[in-house]
Amino acid sequence: MERRLAALLHADVVGYSRLMSRDEAGTLRTLKRYEACVIEPAISLHNGRIVKRMGDGYLAEFASVVEATECAIDWQRHQTAEGEQPLAFRMSVHLGDVIVEGADIYGDGVNISARLEALAEPGCIVLSEDAYRQVRDRIPAQFHDLGEHKVKNIPRAVRVWEWRCRVAVPSRLRNVSFPPIEVPSIVILPFRNLTGDPANDYLADGFRMDVQNALVRVSGLFIIASGTAYAFRGFSSEEAGSTLNVQYALQGIIRAAGKRIRVSAELTEVASGRIVWIDQFDRILDDSFELQDEVTKRILEAMNVKLIQGEQARVWHNALKDLRALEAFYKGVHAFYQMNREGMQRARQYFERVAEIRPNVAVGATWVTMTHWFDLQRGWSDLPKRSKELARHWAEIAASMPDADGQAHSALSYLYLLERRFDEALAAGRCAVANRPTCAYANCFYGNVLHYCGEYERAIHHIRLAIRTQPLHPPFYLHVLAGAHRAKGDFEAALLASKQAVELNPSDVASQVILASAYMGLGAPDMAQEAVAVIQQIEPAFSVTRFMEGQPYRDAGIATQYVSELRSAGLSA
Repeated sequence: MERRLAALLHADVVGYSRLMSRDEAGTLRTLKRYEACVIEPAISLHNGRIVKRMGDGYLAEFASVVEATECAIDWQRHQTAEGEQPLAFRMSVHLGDVIVEGADIYGDGVNISARLEALAEPGCIVLSEDAYRQVRDRIPAQFHDLGEHKVKNIPRAVRVWEWRCRVAVPSRLRNVSFPPIEVPSIVILPFRNLTGDPANDYLADGFRMDVQNALVRVSGLFIIASGTAYAFRGFSSEEAGSTLNVQYALQGIIRAAGKRIRVSAELTEVASGRIVWIDQFDRILDDSFELQDEVTKRILEAMNVKLIQGEQARVWHNALKDLRALEAFYKGVHAFYQMNREGMQRARQYFERVAEIRPNVAVGATWVTMTHWFDLQRGWSDLPKRSKELARHWAEIAASMPDADGQAHSALSYLYLLERRFDEALAAGRCAVANRPTCAYANCFYGNVLHYCGEYERAIHHIRLAIRTQPLHPPFYLHVLAGAHRAKGDFEAALLASKQAVELNPSDVASQVILASAYMGLGAPDMAQEAVAVIQQIEPAFSVTRFMEGQPYRDAGIATQYVSELRSAGLSA
């Protein structure tokens, strides 16, 4: 046996188990292609060797830390070819003592390298302090100090530095200029899981959602919706905040040891780059709702946001005092925001568990409602009628509770609308936006109810607020906006919004229908017939009568005019 210092690179595929469960053969083909075209050439170019392959992971040894780090950076900067399934990697580089036995190496150096890799964000590289000292003056790259971390089975804390690949702004937001916001505005970026175990990602997502849910209930604050915030994972506060044109950005880090969690958070003023508040909190996990209250209060104080009368009771809450319920809720939130059919099913199981453990608080029933509602909205349900019934059942349970936060009311407003219970739909929608004044979903779906109930100006106001709150909004938002403009008689605005919706989702028949109607309203039947041809191609059996059955207009005259426009455009009855 031989002992020596070695420069080690540890790499791991992000979400490998999930990828394999979806498409085992395709994932293995992609990984082999990466090995042949990216991994092996990069390691060879930088004079390294692969010591071990571990299914979804790699351990490589290099003659120097500089070469190991340059290899890792080249690897992470690989540009996926068109049509190629991308793979994301977490990586670490460490200079450590190893034991050599034949072609194999092991020892503390290898153990530390593996533990450090778990601290990396997807697409990032973490370096130990020993490795960083070797490269800081030799590689023209920016490294961020992540502080000291306790590494499992290693008695001494390890200081960690991170290299972060330049993240591209989502394509939909490039060259888009957002109007300034008059009230204090904020984006809460995804919290970092630095527990050393990717399985604890749910803690970071769950705690972030706690803070978001509290802040979204403050009337004097504008908050970017979670769906857009998650798209800025890996961005700095200044990059994300300036792109979205908000005043503040919040970033956080979660560390855990057993039932204890440590939350570090910093609030940055985007324009100046100045950190206006930074703090660190240590709590037992089942005290995290009190911690969420404390963090929320400190954010509002730093942003100089004053709560109006009655808001404090709605913002501060201590709902889940049972650790089992809290863990189930956090895991449910993590699965929910994967935003796919399988994740939604897992989320529902967790939220049903929350409702079972704590049947007298609204949070479990509320989020069970949301899973059924999203199944219905996204077409993930095999039994849409049953999903609608279950969504209404759980929403009515949640909305009846004293601590209801407005989310269930959004679902109820939509479901009541489908049943033509117009006054109840309006009341539920009002309650939703009263509880969640800057919530994108609450405003969009209330705007939709207002549109069908004939209150077009108010509908457009709420939908535009939803779009500004959620810049990476689903096409449905634009469809609702187009429908409100069409019903109001503003065919030019309806045309613009429906074109934008169709651009995001060309197979959206409902937006193509508004497009045809708007062209008829503008006296352009030839263009309307082009839209009709697209509709008939997407849905050959399209029927105006069947389509209008799903358009719950309170004013029968609006529906009659709609039918006339569509039939004149050439759509069959």
